[in-house]
Amino acid sequence: MSPIKTASELRGYVCSRLNVLSKIQSTLLSLFFIFFISRLVILGISFIGYHNFQLELEPDKTWSTHIEDIWSKFDVLWYKDVTVNGYEKLPFSTVEKKNWAFLPLYPLMVKTLLFPFTDKAFFFVASFFSCLLTFGALYLIADIFKDRIQNQSRFQFLYLISAGSFYLSIPYTESLSLFLLACTFYFTQRKSYFWAAVMAGLGAITRIQLLGLLFIPFIALLSDIRIERKTLKILGVLTLFSIPIFAHMGYLRCLTGNPWAFLDMQQSWGNDHPYPLEALVVFIRKGARNNPCQWLHLFMWSIFFTCFIRNYKKIPLNEIVFCIVVFLISTGSEKFWGAYRYVLMLIPLYIALSNEEKWFRKLYVYSSLIVGAIYILTFINNNGFAI
Repeated sequence: MSPIKTASELRGYVCSRLNVLSKIQSTLLSLFFIFFISRLVILGISFIGYHNFQLELEPDKTWSTHIEDIWSKFDVLWYKDVTVNGYEKLPFSTVEKKNWAFLPLYPLMVKTLLFPFTDKAFFFVASFFSCLLTFGALYLIADIFKDRIQNQSRFQFLYLISAGSFYLSIPYTESLSLFLLACTFYFTQRKSYFWAAVMAGLGAITRIQLLGLLFIPFIALLSDIRIERKTLKILGVLTLFSIPIFAHMGYLRCLTGNPWAFLDMQQSWGNDHPYPLEALVVFIRKGARNNPCQWLHLFMWSIFFTCFIRNYKKIPLNEIVFCIVVFLISTGSEKFWGAYRYVLMLIPLYIALSNEEKWFRKLYVYSSLIVGAIYILTFINNNGFAI
């Protein structure tokens, strides 16, 4: 940057810096407001739903029930087990469900934060950590994609009212996945491909769908004609990406004798022979015999599939491939599971959605509010319909 020589240049520089600070402040305030209100609404629905349904089954419970009792369901309990007790050291077997099925980065980070506290603080420490990660990720995304997001507040609103948004502030891996995804995009945009590969590799030991993050820096690197010694850098990216997952596989081999325990353990959850699009194939075979839960999951995927078809020409190739990989991995089971959670990783499509026509955004908003309320109510009441 050239030195400032005149008073007018100084005034211009100060004004530009103040403009930048004003935009940052505006983005932070907007994000904080939308984040706070959305969490408050989710919390309100959960309290009302729990005390109007669950108390009929457990009349000894009262309105003084702790928030931890309401939200400690399903995978929250598994992540707590990994965090507090670590992975079980036993010969691999699928006779019973074991915590090997859950990837290590999120519980490892929570365990580190939990060090000054007792194990009883797990839920609140992990939830606060999830909230911070989500907030930080969305702020970073706003900066990375400022040229593509026409209205930042609209994007934040559409993302935070999504049907699976409640996972972003409880002890689940969605918040860390979002943060690592944002970091991968950030470093790729700045052509720091090695750091992007590190973030993508960490994502791969957070959620299995984030194996697709490799394509963000990889395709960008392949396409960058100004890069010298490209072959060496490609090998470096692949190596850095692979280290975390191979390290975890080595650890599982020492514990269980099976380096693929995190995948093979899925058999205990009824997912014996997964392959891409299996859920869709099974759904088509069953037709009208599919239960309402499967129809809702398909409906959520359909909204984003439609958004993809309408906007794919506006999305860079590496992001298109990433979205496709997320969809293929997420549907590699005998049923649709967690569609409203998995779409949270489709940031390029949320960006496209925020710039969509008004009628399409309205369809998404109304659908998310209705489906989201259903899933909050079923989740906090421990009903399998939620998953």
